[in-house]
Amino acid sequence: MEYKEQIKNFLEDKENYSLLISGSWGVGKTYLWKEIENELNPKITHKENLWKKFKSNINFFNHLMILISIIEQYVGIILMGIIKYFNLCNYIENLNKIENSNKQEKNIIYVSLFGKEHYKEVLEEITLKAYKHNRFLYFIRNITFWKLSVGTFLQLFITKNFENIIVCLDDLERKSDKLDMKDILGLINQLKEEKCKVILISNKDELSNNKEIFDIYKEKCIDLNIHIRSKAEVILQILKEKIPEIPKEIIPDSMYRIKNLRNLNKTIKTLKFFNKELRFADRLKQNKEYKAFFIEISNKIISNYENKDSHNLNKEKQEFIPLESAFSKTIDNIIKDYIGNGLVYSIPNDKKEEFKKELKEYKFYKDSFALEGLLQNSIRYPNSIDKNKFEDFFNSVDEERLRDFINKLGYINFIALDRVFHFDKNERNLKMKKYCLELAKKLECSEKFINIICDNDEVLKQYYKDLNKETEIKSNNYFETTRETNKYKHIKKYNDFLANLKKINESSEEKIRDFLDNKMILSYCDIYFSFEETNKNKYPQLYNVYKSINSTI
Repeated sequence: MEYKEQIKNFLEDKENYSLLISGSWGVGKTYLWKEIENELNPKITHKENLWKKFKSNINFFNHLMILISIIEQYVGIILMGIIKYFNLCNYIENLNKIENSNKQEKNIIYVSLFGKEHYKEVLEEITLKAYKHNRFLYFIRNITFWKLSVGTFLQLFITKNFENIIVCLDDLERKSDKLDMKDILGLINQLKEEKCKVILISNKDELSNNKEIFDIYKEKCIDLNIHIRSKAEVILQILKEKIPEIPKEIIPDSMYRIKNLRNLNKTIKTLKFFNKELRFADRLKQNKEYKAFFIEISNKIISNYENKDSHNLNKEKQEFIPLESAFSKTIDNIIKDYIGNGLVYSIPNDKKEEFKKELKEYKFYKDSFALEGLLQNSIRYPNSIDKNKFEDFFNSVDEERLRDFINKLGYINFIALDRVFHFDKNERNLKMKKYCLELAKKLECSEKFINIICDNDEVLKQYYKDLNKETEIKSNNYFETTRETNKYKHIKKYNDFLANLKKINESSEEKIRDFLDNKMILSYCDIYFSFEETNKNKYPQLYNVYKSINSTI
């Protein structure tokens, strides 16, 4: 059972009247209680009722000065007579009846024991807060010439029904050493006898010298005990209650490490707003791959309230690289606008469209990275599952992005995949192969390799013939320019590449890096080391350098 539900059940329990909420500092004990307190008594000011109370009791204020002069002379018996004459107890009860005419509210009294030196201080605070609507009692509290303690004075005339009162005593471990632990526990016991619900909040491990006394007497005055193990548990329960519409999987770990629980409320409010405006939950249902993207957005929101560098959040567990650099501009601006302007109730449509574009870009790069990871295994062990993943990707992205994918994957790799998977010969597949022909022509691939790309397809053969008729533009021939500046420019074909492998493998690391500086040769390495696992063992030094270069690209 959740903590909040346990506490609420206790408040409705007719047999148990005292509850200890324990746990270490910072786990959210007080925060949890304040959440319940706000639910029981929402902070709403009923101005109309207050005005009625003022009008109905106007004569009381007319006689106030007379009362003061009489009280100054007759503190004892006459004081009791005056109070009975005005029947203040009935007056207070009438105020409560007016205020609670629409809804019966619990009178919740929160008292921090921090620095308290005497139990009478606690008694006085409880009594005065119980009658917080009576301005006359607050006025009396500040009069010092009676030589009476507030607790003693109030006991002269106040009788109260404690059944509708909840007293919360917080910070037990922070009380003054002058305040006897036995007195506090005795007070709790007295309130229990009056059918008053009492909540005691404490970190038992920090009671120091009082721990032994507390353990001895708590059995007599504490009916129930709830121990909160971690703040994360409290936060999890609050998230379930306040934002149940947001899927748990997009809530980042950093949410459960928020130190300032006020910031938690701000973060929850912001996430609720963004989920409504940008439809996180709906989009996640459509595509689970958006999970990491939405987690990053949540981290950015948290970092704005917790003053952390969002790039360092869970850095070791980053699931994608392009997000921070390529897909964060729009969402950063939206977060900035929302947090900087409390009057923002909706995100402009143009910003929503920009967000959709960024989300689409993110999906393209994430999918393409995932497919690159499948490349080697797919070539070595072709299977229908991997084939479907590639074909689904080809059919889902915009046609102009297919070129980007071929560039990222490598056109030789694509042809190798096509040969093992036999992709559907549709229009998109044809366009990708045409682009492969363009790259192969620029790299002056052999006629044999061109025939592999065309695969007896007359449309592709004709397309290649047309390419040969076109005038070659040097400014577009990037790879040719690179080769001219590389001392291995004599390697123009794949066979030339194979003929130099043994020699290069026996060279120094510096020479191997020089060899691989040619992008065409690097592409040849891609296909060579992808086709057969044994190729890595044939030329281990070359492979290691190639691998290190690839890891930095």
